Amino acid sequence: MNYARYDHSLVAANGKLYAIGGFQNTEKRGNGAFLAINFCDVIEKYDPLTNEWKTVRENSAHRHDIKKRLSQIEGKTLDGEPKQKRAKKDKLETVNDMYQLNPSLLTDQNDSLILHPDFRLGNIRAAAIECGILYNRNRSVSHGIDDMIRKTVVFLMAQLFKHDNTRKYTTARKLKPEMTKFPEQIFAKIAAGMIKLIEMKPNAAIKGSETDMKIPADQWAQLIYDEIEHVLENSPTRNKTKPIFKYINDEDHIRNLKLDLQAVENNWFPSPVPFAKGGGAKRVAS
Repeated sequence: MNYARYDHSLVAANGKLYAIGGFQNTEKRGNGAFLAINFCDVIEKYDPLTNEWKTVRENSAHRHDIKKRLSQIEGKTLDGEPKQKRAKKDKLETVNDMYQLNPSLLTDQNDSLILHPDFRLGNIRAAAIECGILYNRNRSVSHGIDDMIRKTVVFLMAQLFKHDNTRKYTTARKLKPEMTKFPEQIFAKIAAGMIKLIEMKPNAAIKGSETDMKIPADQWAQLIYDEIEHVLENSPTRNKTKPIFKYINDEDHIRNLKLDLQAVENNWFPSPVPFAKGGGAKRVAS
């Protein structure tokens, strides 16, 4: 690995191994405890055929590659304006509808659960299940993978945020005085966990070459990072006119976690469920 790191996420995709996030250094404090510093924002890819690690890109740059590709698929510009229709369809027009989120693919508790002292317990798999429940109510409407990712992020943020939160979170590097930095280890873990949920639909093979339609894990990560920032920009404290989600109380939070029935059966959730300070604690019954 070109960038030594620890506490990072590893994602296997398309025969490669991707290292996402993590920290590069620690700082010893006066009480003897070590504090993680210098978040690693470089994504690296390992190729087992060549036994080499290569730097793919920095998380903070080139975030529009897959968005550009998906906008071409949807016949829109990057600003969302309609494009002139082409006489013939090309293979890119099918990619967005060829992928889906499959919650059953995320089987590891450590990959799915998010624990942070400033937030409530989060479960990526439960958020994806909630997204699936929403979309299954109207099967006549086709939903692209970008819509699924965004809605899953929305449900996950509703889990994580305390109902009385007043902070304005952002993933931006340069902070305005009123803004709070969204923890980098959380959005790196969200990206790594959600990538493991992404799969091609069973009928994708009839729409085009599966090899040509595959999207690298690093590009999925960039799309997920963008969606996280979009949801934060439209959170209740930053968009008070028309927020993209609402803060939920602790009872609704537990109910949403319990949508993941397999997690409940496997005792993923500690009892009582940990909440950020001031959030209260309720038990999750199996």
